Amino acid sequence: MDTAIIVAIIGAVSALVGTLLKPYVEHYFEQRSKRRSSDKTIAPLENSTPPLAPPPAGDNIKIAGDEQQRRKESNSTPSKAEDVKQHSKRKKLYSKYKEEADTLFRQSEYAKAKALYEKARSYKPDDPYALSYIETCDKLIVKAPQSMMVRIPGGYFLMGDDNEASYEKPVHQVYVSDFYLDKYEVTVAQYQRFLNDTGYSKKPEKWEVQLQHPQWPVIFVSWHDADAYAQWARKRLPTEAEWEYAARGGNTDVDKKPKYIYP
Repeated sequence: MDTAIIVAIIGAVSALVGTLLKPYVEHYFEQRSKRRSSDKTIAPLENSTPPLAPPPAGDNIKIAGDEQQRRKESNSTPSKAEDVKQHSKRKKLYSKYKEEADTLFRQSEYAKAKALYEKARSYKPDDPYALSYIETCDKLIVKAPQSMMVRIPGGYFLMGDDNEASYEKPVHQVYVSDFYLDKYEVTVAQYQRFLNDTGYSKKPEKWEVQLQHPQWPVIFVSWHDADAYAQWARKRLPTEAEWEYAARGGNTDVDKKPKYIYP
């Protein structure tokens, strides 16, 4: 076969193949170009630092909550000046209630005194003074009636005794006015309170033994000791006539009719 014919045939076949494959080739290079363009957009630049991601919403809420708590605690924490002011106020209230309680205790108002001692202790919980008198009041309240003194109505009575010592003679009529007298004897606990408050130096005999029985009547005291106690309690000792009048228990020997009953 002639060479020119063979070349012509090969050229015709190549043109035909090129025509048939052209769309596929163009599509291939188009897709390749798109992939390269996409890779350039997504891939990070060399030696570049990736951006920091924002914290999750929950962390933002927690951070804000912590800041609010710090501000709240800062506002609620008292200053040193406020602490001093509060301490001074509590100290004044303690002294006020303690002094009022002491006065009531001396007047034998043990229930009222206990209530005020408890108020005083609320401002100074570790105070042994108030606690000791609260305990003492408890013991005295059990034994003591609501009214610690009784009214003795005044009147005439026959004082003295012709059958006794000369200083009790002669029997004579005496008038006494109304007066009040303690219903019960002074106890060891009450006398101890008097000694503590006044610093009275003379203690009764066998005092350490008596202290073992705080509710018993105090003994071994002289007239001067009893007078000092009465003045401390804002009272007085009865006169000889008043004491005998009360000690008769209502039997005045006048008209043979008792005027009262003194326990």
